[in-house]
Amino acid sequence: MAEKKVEYCRACDFCMKNNGVCAQMKTFIDRTYPIWEHLGEKEVYYIVSAGLDEDIIKRSVGDLDGFVEHFEQYEIKGRIYASNVMDAGKVCETPFMDAAYQMGYQI
Repeated sequence: MAEKKVEYCRACDFCMKNNGVCAQMKTFIDRTYPIWEHLGEKEVYYIVSAGLDEDIIKRSVGDLDGFVEHFEQYEIKGRIYASNVMDAGKVCETPFMDAAYQMGYQI
């Protein structure tokens, strides 16, 4: 990795086409590596928006599932995939916002 030029997401789909991990996900995982064995028991909720189809989002979240598996104990309590939402703020005009609110309200 040290020789690679890793940048933040530009929506080029390179990672999706090559079974890779996006740079933002990798950065998140790398920054929590020193503490992830001490994160204890967690309830996990995924709320993801992207200008991609749900099947592609699920592949990306698979990498995050691998991260979560390092918790002492965890339960994935909810998943919301706001798919095909490309423009900034566009998700506010979808039913995903209410779904996210309801999921948070139940916590």
